[in-house]
Amino acid sequence: MDLCHERGIDIAREDAQILTESAKGYLLMIEHAMNEMERTARIKGTHPHFTQEIPESAKLRFFVSMQESVFAPHPAEERTLVLSIAPLERFDIGLAQALAGYSNAESVIRRLQRTTRMFSEDGIGRFRLWQSSRTS
Repeated sequence: MDLCHERGIDIAREDAQILTESAKGYLLMIEHAMNEMERTARIKGTHPHFTQEIPESAKLRFFVSMQESVFAPHPAEERTLVLSIAPLERFDIGLAQALAGYSNAESVIRRLQRTTRMFSEDGIGRFRLWQSSRTS
């Protein structure tokens, strides 16, 4: 992986493949992985290298950065609802209300449908969260 070698990070071909697959096409996730390898090396006083924990750590940092850039402009009520239902493949209003703790979950979802592309409706009252908004 040329990006790693340019930064002085040794990475085996198999490890580069693992990192590339876990990044799912997001260059920012690879950037976070390289930053994590460098950060870990500084702490341990070693040369930056790949470990099995790096993809998961990069994924976490990626989603935190996405949350900060994508969800930050939304009110807390909307962020809480989206993050509550994000792990689910499909959900309905009742489940969203229970998970987020809001009796007005339907109005929050309808508002998000008008102002974003986060949700699609599968049927009457059944929703899907746009894949890139999901946390799994």
